[in-house]
Amino acid sequence: MRRRDVLAGVGSLGVLAGAGVLASRGLPSSGTDGGSEPAAHRQDGEDGGPEPPFTVETIDAPGSEAGTVTVPGENDVMAVMFFMPTCGICQDMMSVHGRVRNAVDDDRVTFLGALHPNYSNTTDMTADELAGWWVEYDGNWPVGIAPSELVDYYDVFSHPITTVFDADGEQYLSAHGYLERDVIVEPIEEALAAVSDDDGQESGDADEPESDDEPATSDSSEDST
Repeated sequence: MRRRDVLAGVGSLGVLAGAGVLASRGLPSSGTDGGSEPAAHRQDGEDGGPEPPFTVETIDAPGSEAGTVTVPGENDVMAVMFFMPTCGICQDMMSVHGRVRNAVDDDRVTFLGALHPNYSNTTDMTADELAGWWVEYDGNWPVGIAPSELVDYYDVFSHPITTVFDADGEQYLSAHGYLERDVIVEPIEEALAAVSDDDGQESGDADEPESDDEPATSDSSEDST
């Protein structure tokens, strides 16, 4: 499967305590100084750190319910935008992701808005305030807070960063900044095609008939002349 890696970096960030805690206490602090120094890259669990899948706690908002989703997801393909509400490019990317969803229109694809946990270091934003931002920028898909383990593992050092994963965690896109719709649609379609190819191969292997033929043997009872 061909992998698209446009841009990657690293971050050491924070964890969402829970939707109920969000509503009463605001977004949790990550416990770091919120600086821009990158943490050591942890992909493939090379330092014994957490590995996928990671749990993102979601909030009540348009298209989103309080609960959890996993990254990578159980669906075949997942498109995630890591954002900060005060980021102008993040605000602009909301409409782009809306157009991507309309263009793809495939129930095998899950979209997720993931608030960058660095934001929780400097604000007391509540779940209701985040939901209000989601409404203001026409979000209509699941939204929650990215935990530090997720952003560390996948090198999410800045915002906005748009990523496309398959269910195995293979990245088809990891791109920073403003993106045109097709820059996101194409890797989603590529991931879907790869999944279809894999499913077809597995189906072909499963459907291959077993031979009932017995190996030929000589008839030892035949009279010799």
